[in-house]
Amino acid sequence: MDLERKVRQHDNDISALYTMIADIQNTQRRHSNRFDELTEDVGALADRMGSLESRFGSLETKVGSLETKVGSLETKVGSLETTVGSLETKVGSLETKVGSLETKVGSLETTVGSLETKVDSLETKVDSLGTKMDQVLDLLQR
Repeated sequence: MDLERKVRQHDNDISALYTMIADIQNTQRRHSNRFDELTEDVGALADRMGSLESRFGSLETKVGSLETKVGSLETKVGSLETTVGSLETKVGSLETKVGSLETKVGSLETTVGSLETKVDSLETKVDSLGTKMDQVLDLLQR
């Protein structure tokens, strides 16, 4: 009887082991399925990461291009600033020359005014001489 009890006990233990193995297999199957899902998710994330890296590389290239263009524009602005400074100097010099010319023109206008006065005076004297000559000729003809 002891042997029967031990055999039953072993049968129960073996049955429990089979049940435990079946549970472990089910758990392992669930874990395998979940692992496959996670592997797919990781693959999709790797694809997205590759796409993002590509886009980031493209953006870095564009930024590099923009930096080059900005550097070129800074050089051009510097050149324009130099040119503007040179033009300001030339304008200042021209303003000085124009001021000098205005002074000379004012002086010439004064001189012309004086000459006009003298010409008017000479015309008056010439007219007076013409009148006197006419009188002298009249006297000589009589």
